[in-house]
Amino acid sequence: MVASELINQIKDLRKEVVELKKAVAALNAEKEDLFKQKLEISNKIKESFSKIRQLKQQRDALNDEIKELKKKRDPLNKQIKELTQKLKELRKNRDSSKVELKYNPKVIERKIRKLEFKLETEVLSMDKETQLRKVIRDLNSKLKEIREQAKDYFEILDLKKKIKEIKHEADKYHYKIQENAKKTKELHEQIIALAKEIETLKEKEKELSDKAFEKKKEFLEKNEVLKQKLKEASNLSDKLNKIKETKTKNVEKEKNDELEKRKKEVLEKISKGEKLTTEDLLIYQKILSSDEKSEE
Repeated sequence: MVASELINQIKDLRKEVVELKKAVAALNAEKEDLFKQKLEISNKIKESFSKIRQLKQQRDALNDEIKELKKKRDPLNKQIKELTQKLKELRKNRDSSKVELKYNPKVIERKIRKLEFKLETEVLSMDKETQLRKVIRDLNSKLKEIREQAKDYFEILDLKKKIKEIKHEADKYHYKIQENAKKTKELHEQIIALAKEIETLKEKEKELSDKAFEKKKEFLEKNEVLKQKLKEASNLSDKLNKIKETKTKNVEKEKNDELEKRKKEVLEKISKGEKLTTEDLLIYQKILSSDEKSEE
């Protein structure tokens, strides 16, 4: 194969290599971009799982609190139920033996409280204070008399008051239970939404992963072609260099052969006493120079 053909082949290969390098770089960029997108999705999935764990911890803590609140509420509700049943029985008994009250006990209680407040907060004369204390004693006696006359009535009042107080306490627990139940429901809905989001992200992650590995495969295949072309170009360059070296050696040999021939001619002229030309003199100088180097 002649040098010109090799040169043309190398030029063609170099053009191919340039195009292949562009293609390989483009494929690598696409591959890296797909892997980057996949990594971003993977990180989002991890973040969502982390959020779910946090939400579950919050939900479980609220559920534990609800259990404790129910332990406090349920006995109160049971107590209310028992007291309500007792109240019904008392009302039933009272209806069968109802006593007509001469005075309203609630009115008397209010009067007593009002007078006691006045006694404690106002500056009164001795007579006025004594008079008030007597009125309070008389009202208390009257209230005691009424209570004796209508024991069931007051027992019902006390029971209603007790039920009201217990119910108020139970309602506080019940309200807190409802409030926590609402929060747990909201947390559960967030967990479900995140779980659905994770499923969608996983599908997207798989799609990107498949595309990325397919692009990686294309990249490796194209890169392998590039390597082969570079190797082929290198081999051709080596061949071309060898041809050039051989040609240089041949040219050098021809020059040396020609020089030796001219040296013989010049020496022959000198031996015959013929006239030397300028070119002959230059060659003769080379002969002398060569001899001097040999002697050295």
